[in-house]
Amino acid sequence: MKTSSLFSKSRIITTVFAIFASALLLTHAGVSAVSTAMTAAEEKAKAQEMLKATKEEVQRRIQTLKTANEELKTVTSLDAALKNKMIKENEMIITSLDEFAKKLDNVKTLGAARELAASLDSEYEKYKNAAAKSQLSTNLDTQQDAKGQLTQQAKDVGTKIDDAAASGKETGNLKEQLQQIEQMLTSITAIIASVSALMESLVNGDYGKAMIILNTIFDQLGITQSLLKDSQGGLSSMLKQMNVSFDLKAGA
Repeated sequence: MKTSSLFSKSRIITTVFAIFASALLLTHAGVSAVSTAMTAAEEKAKAQEMLKATKEEVQRRIQTLKTANEELKTVTSLDAALKNKMIKENEMIITSLDEFAKKLDNVKTLGAARELAASLDSEYEKYKNAAAKSQLSTNLDTQQDAKGQLTQQAKDVGTKIDDAAASGKETGNLKEQLQQIEQMLTSITAIIASVSALMESLVNGDYGKAMIILNTIFDQLGITQSLLKDSQGGLSSMLKQMNVSFDLKAGA
């Protein structure tokens, strides 16, 4: 029995990517353009092209936050007040984006299109942080589910150990399995606590505390600072190291 499969690596990886995006904003969906000399017809075409890209980006952000709010309503791992604060924050950003979309309908010139595109870019960090916090919260429920599965598995193996001992059978392998499960339970419990604390810090705007907690989570997951700073490594290298560290910790 390979108990590491019970402690879903993909679930933790998804959570870490959400944390990483929230803390560092690795991706940026910009819609800016370089100013070059062009004819009136070319300028009009460029303005329409930029408007189209900007409108699409606005709608993408609105839909992302609407979906996030629907998911947040089902989250059970967060304090109700904290969850409601996140939902309201997302609603405020959605309202702002709706108003921004209306402004786009009145744009006629390339200069105005550029100005609005730059304005949308300036709001990216606020949107991305809100989206990342929402994703973290839904991932917390996933972690709690995984913890519940591990807890039940530990009980089942414990029962098997008792039954085997009562029948005079060998229990070494079962005890080893139980030890691995208990180690994973300890790990996932610590990670859930850390991510919960991270969520609270981010929602309350305490980013200094959030970064301290973030480093704790990376330590818990075996992600080194050198890996985070290695721009050449990318997410694939992070994924590779995370898989290795999980295999070692899970005793797979």
